[in-house]
Amino acid sequence: MREKLADRYRPTRFEEVVGQERTVKILSALVLANRRAEDLLLFGSVGSGKTSLVRIYGWALNCLEPNPANGSPCGTCLECARSDDESKQKLFVEYNVPLRPGSAQLQQFLDVWLRAAVPAGRRLVLFFDEAHAFTPEASDLLLKFVEDHADNLVFCFATTEPERLRPALRSRLMQLEVRALTVAEATRLLTSICHKEGFSIDPAALALFTAVADRFPRDLLTALDAMHIAAADRITVDLVKELLSLDYLDAVPNYFIALAEGKLELATQVFADWPDPVSEKIAWVQAFLTSIYYSDVMGTAALADPRIAAISSSTRHAVVTAMLRHFGADSPADLAAEWLEMLSIWQTERAATEEAMLVALARFHAQFSERLPTNSSEGRVARAGSTTPAPTVETVGSGRTISRADIRAILNSASALVQRTGVTFDVALEFSQTADSDAGLGDRLAADLCAYARSSAWGHEHAAFIRLTERYGDSLKTRMVLAVFGEAAPESEDKRRPIVRAGFEAWFAIQALKTPRLALRVRHGRSRRNSFHWDEVLKLCRSMDQAWEGRELPY
Repeated sequence: MREKLADRYRPTRFEEVVGQERTVKILSALVLANRRAEDLLLFGSVGSGKTSLVRIYGWALNCLEPNPANGSPCGTCLECARSDDESKQKLFVEYNVPLRPGSAQLQQFLDVWLRAAVPAGRRLVLFFDEAHAFTPEASDLLLKFVEDHADNLVFCFATTEPERLRPALRSRLMQLEVRALTVAEATRLLTSICHKEGFSIDPAALALFTAVADRFPRDLLTALDAMHIAAADRITVDLVKELLSLDYLDAVPNYFIALAEGKLELATQVFADWPDPVSEKIAWVQAFLTSIYYSDVMGTAALADPRIAAISSSTRHAVVTAMLRHFGADSPADLAAEWLEMLSIWQTERAATEEAMLVALARFHAQFSERLPTNSSEGRVARAGSTTPAPTVETVGSGRTISRADIRAILNSASALVQRTGVTFDVALEFSQTADSDAGLGDRLAADLCAYARSSAWGHEHAAFIRLTERYGDSLKTRMVLAVFGEAAPESEDKRRPIVRAGFEAWFAIQALKTPRLALRVRHGRSRRNSFHWDEVLKLCRSMDQAWEGRELPY
């Protein structure tokens, strides 16, 4: 069977350990001091090298001829040979805590090894891996032995979650953190191993790999192994992207370029096709905005996620160029105000569900569009003059349930209205009717009202609506948002509510229908038009899940 790289290059001496100079220095000093060995707790991420360091330390404590320079075990003396000989009693014993976490199991183990004969001048090292899995009772049992034990006994622990160990136990151990490698350390390690193994990795692929990978030795070598198997003798950038699922490297720039070019539908499609969770995608959007601000707009060293820095300079330049055209700016430095505005939009978003995050995204699209300059006719993206209303979303279902597809349709329609026309919804209404009545009543009402708004009454060419109808037992409930008045409407805010209500009542009278109960909301104040628009769109989306009712979201 082919030996894995992570196994082949597992360190057995201190000098083979990469990137842990501080920890190695302390362990080496303990070995060379030849005093009572310290009980240890090594903590760090999975694959960071904790187990390898403890093993080297344990073997070195009993080595007859440790390296005088760093305390590494020689690997050839009788005691080092004992460690490799299964027929002889070992002085380094490992205990797998997840397999035996309880106090009874631990007591059985200690009963055996605490009575074991230890040769004079030697030490028995008991190593407890994944120590956080101990039960509280087992931890308490260990505590009394760690507090008071013979000089020839050493307790060592390794964990990924040190906070789960009893504080009293932790306080009696020398605690050493095993950290991730730096990019430079990871690069040197991988370059060395590729050279020894006789295969090549493109410099750009190596730079990308070390920027985005979890930089712990075992993880790096496992991923390198997989890429080598897939690529034979040459690892390329495209292979790194494919095997590490780095879809964001293309999706994030494409999303921002489409947005800057005013292609809202394309930007939304790029975002939807990107196969990561919505929360992760929004995190990448935020990280990318931050990185571009520092490195490209302000011209300073990037203070953002290094994985974002892995996006090529040419791609970043294409995004900045598109933004310059969008905002009508002459140089990246001129984008500072607009970029801070975009950052501030996301800074306040703390949406907890996927649907709320999609609403936040649509709100970002709308506010991004509103940042178009008013003093430049050359650099700005013109708003489309289409009079086509936003698509109608209709759902007749049971209870409060609508689908995720309905949610996306609502958000896309609401965002498209703002992007294409600069108009926001300014009227919202609800009404109920019996289940056996005309289900198309809401559509006719909205269409007639929009036609009236486009007529000589207000001359509002961009009148539009989104309508949602749901079945509640023996009744149908219609919720609707409309863009009716427009910016040119002469009526003051306090006159709009009675105007709309009177219009509704007249319409129902013409239809020879009994006026249903209306719950009417009309926008108040120009300064709140964005808030009203997205608040009412969110109310439509809340129909998806009863759990949304009463939950306060960040709008």
